Amino acid sequence: MTSTSSRSPRRSAACEGLLQKCNLWSVRKKAIAGFSSGMRQRFGVAQELIGRPSLLIVDEPIAGLDPEERNRLLNIPSEIAEQVVVIPSRLVAGQTVIHVLADANPGDGFEAVDPGLEDVYFTSIKRAA
Repeated sequence: MTSTSSRSPRRSAACEGLLQKCNLWSVRKKAIAGFSSGMRQRFGVAQELIGRPSLLIVDEPIAGLDPEERNRLLNIPSEIAEQVVVIPSRLVAGQTVIHVLADANPGDGFEAVDPGLEDVYFTSIKRAA
């Protein structure tokens, strides 16, 4: 009887790449229950990207992360923005604020605003890539 792996080489490569991108490669064999809150946050991002979504809604992805991990995680949406629609959201005064970077109005309920520092950051990173 022969044993076959249920993991394809392509899927394995995608998982490895995401674990490295989210700085989780060194803990890949560790149980998730032992992850810190920041590691869990990064794992959630990797988990969302594994299915190659066409839309990614980023809801406070950097809460609780140290500055280095915050920068690493903020780079991920800008890296994938060519293939994926990325919508960052955050709470301001208890209200959800969603920023969509678009050449045209994305539809009802959205209004144009002056870009903030985070918007400039994402745009600059995307252009530099």
